[in-house]
Amino acid sequence: MVLTCHYSHFLESHKYILKFLWTGVFLFFVISGYVFGKLILTKTNNWRKYAIKRFYRIYPLYIVSLFCYYLISHTDQRRTIYFLKHLFFLNTTSSVKEAFYFNPAYWSLPVEVEFYILIPFLIFLRKKIGIKAIYICFFVSIIAKYMIAYYSDRSTDNIFNILNFHIIAMFPEFGIGILLYQFSSVKKNDSNIFLSVIFATGCMVIIACVSFFVSYGDEGIYNNILMRAFFTTFCSLGYAFIMFVALKRIECNRFYSNICYKIGMTSYGLYLFHNLIPKIFERLDISINGIKAYVLASACTLLIAVFLNKYVEMPFRNYGRTIADRQFSKTQPV
Repeated sequence: MVLTCHYSHFLESHKYILKFLWTGVFLFFVISGYVFGKLILTKTNNWRKYAIKRFYRIYPLYIVSLFCYYLISHTDQRRTIYFLKHLFFLNTTSSVKEAFYFNPAYWSLPVEVEFYILIPFLIFLRKKIGIKAIYICFFVSIIAKYMIAYYSDRSTDNIFNILNFHIIAMFPEFGIGILLYQFSSVKKNDSNIFLSVIFATGCMVIIACVSFFVSYGDEGIYNNILMRAFFTTFCSLGYAFIMFVALKRIECNRFYSNICYKIGMTSYGLYLFHNLIPKIFERLDISINGIKAYVLASACTLLIAVFLNKYVEMPFRNYGRTIADRQFSKTQPV
């Protein structure tokens, strides 16, 4: 979805509808909340093991991509400073220019890392006061999200604009994913009518969001305080309803489950590198357009993602698991 949004300039028609696909980022946040929902709601986690595994899963491929974007980016007197801040996921602490300088997709990584940092705290709260801790965090973040939107100002990079890019404003999207795990993990045979209603509700929410976006655009979202605060949350909720039904169907079918797993294994590489290909086209003076450019750029991105998954992601992921298991075994009682 995000790849198609960023490649929409290759395509001549329906560009604005394709721009809506940037909300795929928030589908990803929902998926992240869902994936870590089991850890948050049911586990007593060893934080060292968790931190080591997260580091080796996320950071190596990110560093490879960051060096690629640094080498191909245009000259700027603050380029080295931007690079150093990106190394520590601090690229969303100053300005939109800095956040988008190397790769527009990088803006979502700091908030994802912030969610990872928050997870041990959520586990602690859940152990102390139960599942209601997640609901409390969710509703507090809803209030914070509204207040941040209310005081944000697109004409300047004020503190509220910056907070919009961080977990304090984005937690509802992750929280929806956590709650999706809670409700979808209940082992019961939901009727086809019930699942159809849930699926139709999700589709209607997404269609409503698409209609608003196409009709009023970014300006319309910004000028409506409710949409400014919760447009991405509405999208996330719609995606969660659709995911609920998909999960109920996929978990019963190993074939579809395996396909989703294999697609998921290349998704991080696709996300990191898809904005690199148009930059390379530009450097090589490749001036193709239309569907051919879209297909070629997508194919190049997929090949890079598959290659790096095999030779960077998986080796470091397995190494991280080995180190984490070794560290974990040392912390266990004899």
